[in-house]
Amino acid sequence: MSFNPGTGETTAPKVERETLTPGMLKAYEGAYYCEELDARYEIALKEGRLVLTSLRASDIPLNPENRKAFISRSAGSPSYIFSFDEKGG
Repeated sequence: MSFNPGTGETTAPKVERETLTPGMLKAYEGAYYCEELDARYEIALKEGRLVLTSLRASDIPLNPENRKAFISRSAGSPSYIFSFDEKGG
């Protein structure tokens, strides 16, 4: 999909949705550090869904679009993209 908001064309690729089981979501649990923001985040599995926590904000539920992309209802951080190495970690 692409559109022109008046300042130039923007392209948005189609996202393939996947259903992830709680067992699959468990692989995302752990601590993450963002150097650009100097912030540490924890991702935990709570009641069958992923939740992002930090000292700076309340829990943010993460909803999977697929194995790499998650969306939230947080205005400040609406999407999260995970990258994996060759081993899947």
